[in-house]
Amino acid sequence: MQAPTNDDWFIAANDAWDAGALRKALSLFLKAAAAGDIHAFNSIGYFLDHGIGVKKNPDAARDWYRKAAKRGDIAGCSNLAVCYRDEGDLRWARYWLERAHALGDEDAAGELKKLGRTQPEKPNRPARAK
Repeated sequence: MQAPTNDDWFIAANDAWDAGALRKALSLFLKAAAAGDIHAFNSIGYFLDHGIGVKKNPDAARDWYRKAAKRGDIAGCSNLAVCYRDEGDLRWARYWLERAHALGDEDAAGELKKLGRTQPEKPNRPARAK
């Protein structure tokens, strides 16, 4: 029998969550993250953000969302943007919403509009040295 893959851990974690085994789900999401599943990073953040099976921990949640977002997870980008928006840091909220939109999250455009920007900004790229 071969060792479980990150997909196996992630699927098992979601199954445990669906069954109401919240601590087991979190444990399995941690294993999935350790195995490299980028979506598990976001799920761990979500558990910490909402106090699912654990005490709420917004700072740790933001760290896990950031790990997911930096690895290209759309939900991680969006959730991180919400954290910043709720803290009143609209600059970083816009930045992560723009990343989510660039990755394909169509809802991010609507969220950007609510923050006062109708179109996602093109990232400023530093001029190249000649």
